[in-house]
Amino acid sequence: MSIKVDLKIFLFAILFWFTKQIELYAFLMLFALIHELGHLVCGLALRV
Repeated sequence: MSIKVDLKIFLFAILFWFTKQIELYAFLMLFALIHELGHLVCGLALRV
């Protein structure tokens, strides 16, 4: 299993930081992480 990180994540973080909305960015990243962990759990559950 490999982990890929898109560099656009950091560009969005800088954008949110400059617009003083870094808390919103952290909130969105938390939900994205939960979403992706859901994919992982489903993949492991359906593995035969």
